Amino acid sequence: MIEYLPLPGTDDLSGYYNTHAICLKSRGRKNEAVDYWEKSSRMNKSYSAFANLSLANVYRSRKAYGKAVSHLNKIPDSSFAAADKFEMIGDVRVDQRQTGKAIAAYEKSLAINSGRRRPRRKLLRLFKKVDPKRFSAEYQKLLYISSFYD
Repeated sequence: MIEYLPLPGTDDLSGYYNTHAICLKSRGRKNEAVDYWEKSSRMNKSYSAFANLSLANVYRSRKAYGKAVSHLNKIPDSSFAAADKFEMIGDVRVDQRQTGKAIAAYEKSLAINSGRRRPRRKLLRLFKKVDPKRFSAEYQKLLYISSFYD
């Protein structure tokens, strides 16, 4: 347990770099934030997955899809961030008009955490266009899951 805490005297500064990057980004200093997320990512430590998600989001917004997916692929499938990883891969595939790959990525996100509504809504938008039968089934699942929320 102690190896996952960013404590003074350990070599894990990934959490600190991420926090600093968020502060920089909130002040409009996006390029400096990217530098700190890159440092956190290179460390490959406890909180590097957060950095990789942030970097993927930045690169996706710049339409640098290869870089975005590269950062997402650094996140292990066993990570706490895996469901977010596959959701974002789905978003990239939608941007690239790769519907089949987007559907597969959203389904993988939901296989990891089936209670997430956002990727299910994205999946529904795709199914509405390409597979009305699956749309109906997924919509019923969304209604059921949503009943647990306010």
